[in-house]
Amino acid sequence: MCLIDRVLSYDNRTIRCTSNSHLDKNNPLRRGDRLSSINGIEYAAQVMAVHSSLVENIEPGQIGYLGALRNIEINQPWLDSRQEVLVVEARLIGSSFAGAIYQFSVEADSGTIISGRATIMTGSGKQ
Repeated sequence: MCLIDRVLSYDNRTIRCTSNSHLDKNNPLRRGDRLSSINGIEYAAQVMAVHSSLVENIEPGQIGYLGALRNIEINQPWLDSRQEVLVVEARLIGSSFAGAIYQFSVEADSGTIISGRATIMTGSGKQ
């Protein structure tokens, strides 16, 4: 499942991406005919994964796991109530061999929909 459409910009610390998939009636995260803003965390997690790959913050074969969420603020109940493009931004706060911490936000023209901090734990993809 790929929710992100485009990388707008990135550097060693930040990444900004866009998405229109919140308007797709076949979005796999929909429940009934709605897409809750809590699903913005999945959008942000995908952006963090893209960032980690682009800046080689992870070793080949490593898998990232969402380890913790902090300071989550939901300002609007539904992602799909926004008809404009979503902008998803993640800023790397710190990283180590065990993972990374990102500050993230999902925004539309009307403002921030959801924001917070995520701890991503990394491990080997080998069994």
